[in-house]
Amino acid sequence: AEPSAVHAAIPPSTRQGRVVFDNISFRYEPDTPLIDDLSLAVEPGQTVAIVGPTGAGKTTLVNLIMRFYELDAGRITLDGRDIATMPRNELRSSVGMVLQDTWLFGGTIRDNIAYGDPVASDEQIRTAAGAAHVDEYVHSLPDGYDTVINEEADNISAGEKQLITIARAFLADPALLILDEATSSVDTRTELLVQHAMAALRSNRTSFVMAHRLSTIVDADDIIVLHRGAVVEQGRHRELLVRGGHYAALWRAQQDQQAGAAAATTATIALVLEALMLVIKYSQLELAGNLHYPVAIMSGAGFLLISLGVFLRLTRRESAAPHRRAERPSSFPDSDMADRRSRGADDGDFPVRSVNGRA
Repeated sequence: AEPSAVHAAIPPSTRQGRVVFDNISFRYEPDTPLIDDLSLAVEPGQTVAIVGPTGAGKTTLVNLIMRFYELDAGRITLDGRDIATMPRNELRSSVGMVLQDTWLFGGTIRDNIAYGDPVASDEQIRTAAGAAHVDEYVHSLPDGYDTVINEEADNISAGEKQLITIARAFLADPALLILDEATSSVDTRTELLVQHAMAALRSNRTSFVMAHRLSTIVDADDIIVLHRGAVVEQGRHRELLVRGGHYAALWRAQQDQQAGAAAATTATIALVLEALMLVIKYSQLELAGNLHYPVAIMSGAGFLLISLGVFLRLTRRESAAPHRRAERPSSFPDSDMADRRSRGADDGDFPVRSVNGRA
């Protein structure tokens, strides 16, 4: 389903999504600058990936877009309008968020998707689900869209949770998107569905992608490399690799990690094959009367179990390493902390509600 089919008519003025950071500065502590005199223009419909080590300012940049905190200097504009002059509810209703840490509430799948637009029709909900590649899964359930998700949302898989939050974002139809990378805790097929759904969601929308695995952002329109709150590199994937700077170093490090994981997997498969050959050998000896049957089985099984243990240990360690080292966005500040840091509160303010699809 095409994203435009979810909402047939949306005023062009609400769907431009040009974001400009105009010499912005921000610090959590008065004597510790975090973002200093940063300027950046993001054109409507562009996908911008934000890259950098822990503490570089990626999450802070998102917090400032959402006005969870107020700037110390400069301004951020959305379609030429200073966001500091916008009521927070108006600003946040223009922004869709899909994060790794999905949030679903106790209720039906229909209700969870409809949270993106409480007045949406059943047809719009199904269209959004189709665009997010989750409609087929929902129809496979006995109760379909009336399937109840429990309070812990642990009766559906991590991947299906992610797809439902993407469907919610399709339904909200925001001008601006903030996306976390597709979850790393799903099977390969579901991860591909999540990636395809996110790509469709980004279509014709200004999108900021919090990048952890650089292999997922090679097609971004622009890649921003942050270091200590400053933009140290900017460009497309191939351009940044040729420059040989921060981005190229991060890319090489992740490629080395993947190569290490592949090597560990190959070595362990070789061990498993060797164990299987030993089982066959011992079985042949037993059949020839040269070895007692239980000894053959126990020896072969022991080799096989040891090999499988090594395999699980190595692959788990190697696959987890990139995600332990990568920065995952911290939880957004609660409304009390945001209120303490915010200045110039307006009558339209309300506590932040993180819905992973509509903020």
